[in-house]
Amino acid sequence: STPATDGERVYVYFGSYGLICYDLIGKQLWERRLPLPENPYGAVASPIVAGNFLIFNHQGKDAYLLALNRRDGRTVWKTDRSQFQFGWSTPVHWRHDGIDEILVLGGDFKPNQRLMAYDLATGAERWWVAGLPPCGKSTPVVGGGMVYLAAPDLILEVSAEQRNPERA
Repeated sequence: STPATDGERVYVYFGSYGLICYDLIGKQLWERRLPLPENPYGAVASPIVAGNFLIFNHQGKDAYLLALNRRDGRTVWKTDRSQFQFGWSTPVHWRHDGIDEILVLGGDFKPNQRLMAYDLATGAERWWVAGLPPCGKSTPVVGGGMVYLAAPDLILEVSAEQRNPERA
């Protein structure tokens, strides 16, 4: 995984240990032990800094999206993603329609792959697009108000898109 920084601290993830926060001199400020990711490829996703949070996509049998207070490592919210245990996407922060969101890809080894958007403040699901090929690994890219996603063998169907104007 790739470390993240907010310019004052460095955040690293070790699949065999968990998340650790260091200051810029290398002094450990906090640590957060996490279970081993139970999946065929091990730890892949990287933590990101989004506002006051450190966001992490923990993959495997007990998959979840985790938001920690980046200053002390305490849990702010934790959203279950056990339905999407095989998604090795690093989360992406973007502002959409005035709301800060976290985008992350996930699914299984069947055509149950989705690009999901979560509210940064609460971890609540906001919107999703399904019908993507199994076992996604790409990280979404944001630019010009659009989200771009690389996915081989795209099987997107109109019925796979959930539209809910009240949430997205």
